[in-house]
Amino acid sequence: MTSATENAAKIYRLVYVGRSSAQLERDYGDRLARLINEGFEVHLLCGDDGGIPQLRARGVIVKPIPVLHSRNIAGLIGAYFIVQAYLIEQEPVLVHAMNGAVGTLGVLAAAAADVDVIVLSADGHDFEKGRVKKRLKSLGAQLEARLPQVVRENIEARLPQLLALKGLSYYRLISLLVDKYLVSNEHDLRMLQELQLVPYHKLEMLVGGDGVDLTKFNVKDDAFPTREQARQALGLPRAWRNIIGFRGTLYSAAECDDLRECIEEVERTHPTTGWLLDLDTSALRGLAARRALFRLQAQLQRDRVHLLEDAPRPTVATSAKQREFEEASFYRALDLFVSPRRTHGAARQVMEAAATEVAAIAYHIADMSAAIEHGQTGELVDCGDVGGLVAATRAALDDPARRQLYGKRAVALAMRRFNRQHIEDQIFRIYDTVLETNLNN
Repeated sequence: MTSATENAAKIYRLVYVGRSSAQLERDYGDRLARLINEGFEVHLLCGDDGGIPQLRARGVIVKPIPVLHSRNIAGLIGAYFIVQAYLIEQEPVLVHAMNGAVGTLGVLAAAAADVDVIVLSADGHDFEKGRVKKRLKSLGAQLEARLPQVVRENIEARLPQLLALKGLSYYRLISLLVDKYLVSNEHDLRMLQELQLVPYHKLEMLVGGDGVDLTKFNVKDDAFPTREQARQALGLPRAWRNIIGFRGTLYSAAECDDLRECIEEVERTHPTTGWLLDLDTSALRGLAARRALFRLQAQLQRDRVHLLEDAPRPTVATSAKQREFEEASFYRALDLFVSPRRTHGAARQVMEAAATEVAAIAYHIADMSAAIEHGQTGELVDCGDVGGLVAATRAALDDPARRQLYGKRAVALAMRRFNRQHIEDQIFRIYDTVLETNLNN
């Protein structure tokens, strides 16, 4: 940021609000360190899931808040009052809130604390499939059966605008409170513009979202593992002719079943192909999801599937460089990345795969359309069409020349669109612009 030193007296304290300290350290740690090096005092309010020591080591002032579980309504409401009190006490000039329910409480708390500049990073605006209808019931009505009356009365007295929110009014209110509304793909940008939910001058699209630290996935670096080194480090069978990978969170029974079916169907025609998986199933809820998980787990016990947790584990003394080697080895070992995700939020893994010359096949959802150029760096199939996912995977396995061409183009796309350094430069320019405008006025 070019004006940090000159305006240190005015632009001094920045506060970020997010859910996961581990995720914030991974995706924003370098950005926060850059801000500190520019002379800013950086605060972070977030859930405590293991990333706080590393953030504090960078010089970030961290305060834990109860937001790790977004379905914990009482915890989120408690977090709102904690954040609001903290902002009133610290008087920051800028608050940057991150996504979902935590982003909402960060924006509302910052507005109540009269913060000079409020920035929101938001995605997942799916208005085309009727999901917005599920929100037509006001939040106050949704809380009726969940919170004691005395708590509801207290909230209503202090946050009446929150309990009255329903349908698209949520987005309109948030857009009035923020100075910049950041989205990560053209779908979200187009929907917000068409529905006139966010004023044009507030909308900013950062293609690639938070981007990828390409220095960790530089295939031209002599220290980066070769394909054979990666497969050996992960203990993968030499008999596997091709290796397909997926890493990320599964959120629904449908996603579990799609992954299971894809593994089964590909094995029928390509018996020498193996799967390398790094799965997070902690978000699965409900009986249907648990049953689907059991079906998937039965499939994972087969010889053609290798879970990352089965790979040789690093010791306690493992260095950051060694951990980066393990993460890079996951992608480097792959011939193809296949995603069964029907929900937003897996684009980062596809971007990391792209940076390591790995083509991807995924369902056509908003964030994937930003991470994959269909027919150029991979393939996109209709969301939920598991048959299409299987067919595209088989076609890619049968055409190694096209797959390798996709991989080469994917690297170029990563350099052009997903370079986190370039994205952070854009964000800093946004900070400079809105801070200069608001503080001078």
